[in-house]
Amino acid sequence: MILKAQNIKMEFERKRKDTNILEVLNEFNLEVPEGKLLLIMGESGKGKTTILNIISGLLNPTEGNVFLDETDIYSLNDKELSKLRSENFGMVPQGQTLLRSLNVLDNILLPIKLYRNPSDDDIKRAKDLIDEMGITDLIDVMPSEMSGGELRRAAIARALINNPKILFADEPTSDLDSKNRNMIIDIFKAQRDKGVSVVMVTHDDSLKDIADILINLNEEA
Repeated sequence: MILKAQNIKMEFERKRKDTNILEVLNEFNLEVPEGKLLLIMGESGKGKTTILNIISGLLNPTEGNVFLDETDIYSLNDKELSKLRSENFGMVPQGQTLLRSLNVLDNILLPIKLYRNPSDDDIKRAKDLIDEMGITDLIDVMPSEMSGGELRRAAIARALINNPKILFADEPTSDLDSKNRNMIIDIFKAQRDKGVSVVMVTHDDSLKDIADILINLNEEA
């Protein structure tokens, strides 16, 4: 399954004395091959998160197209796009995004609960992911009782619950110590080795060695 962004332009309106249009991207192109780890690097303000949101179906660009194989994802209606995202994409947002009112298991099952009641197989997969993330003893714990690294690993498990073809991650190693950072990197590399396409954005220069494909926005003209 191949994801392509073609001729993407993204503008935002904002109030300024000289202009009310901020152009973040212009004629941006990207291809995510199957089973590769693609790293998008750049300083703050370069549009990394904007790119991630556009190619993951969260933000309709001002101009251009995003194709998942032959499907132009922004030609779909909201229901169709939501279904495509649920069946094909997993998202690890920046920061800590677990719901504080739910324990770890229920947080991980949340993407399924939005559409239906989890089956026994769903619950087994969630528990298997909890084991894979190394947080087995936290299955009933609330987010307020977890460390930053544990929260990030639980968020990755939640992103993987629907067996996504493409896994997106926004600054997944930020604010982590070296031990947790290395654990998170190993998790993403393991998913890539299983055939999952991984798209990660970061400003951390030291991550470039893990990439199969590197896009450095600092070098863009």
